[in-house]
Amino acid sequence: AFSRDGRWMATGAWDNGVKLWDAATGSEVRSFTGHTGRVHAVVFNEDATLLASASGTPDSRYVSNGAADNSIRVWEVATGKQLQRLVGHTGEARAVVWSKDGKSLFSAGDDGLIHLWDVATGAERPSLGRVLEGLRYARGRPELLGTYGVDMVAMFFGFGVMISVGALTID
Repeated sequence: AFSRDGRWMATGAWDNGVKLWDAATGSEVRSFTGHTGRVHAVVFNEDATLLASASGTPDSRYVSNGAADNSIRVWEVATGKQLQRLVGHTGEARAVVWSKDGKSLFSAGDDGLIHLWDVATGAERPSLGRVLEGLRYARGRPELLGTYGVDMVAMFFGFGVMISVGALTID
């Protein structure tokens, strides 16, 4: 993921790592440590002061002993400090996007749910059910959040009320 101003690039990897890079020089700036599962997604907030990452542990032996990571983490970019660990997915967390106001995060995972999180408190708001692979805002429609999944169905949700406003099946 690139910051909006193009200054930073963040990466997540299957070695559980999240790294911040200087986009101009390609130099590593810092590592963010804490995930114990592979990192599937990273995303900056609007002003690149915060970074969110989505992680998951697919191996059932970790799930059975309570060590699965399936979490969203929020990091302070300037210091690398973890500000929140958001836990609620029962499968790998695979996608994460910031709300347009920067106060909330949406996450999606193998549990088939869209989770909505309050970034300041870490509180989870009501979740939406849907098997999906990713989340995207509709271009030119910041109030419309779209999801898509391996079932070849795209769903659209109105952000203000978080109700399904439409679906599209791809044949």
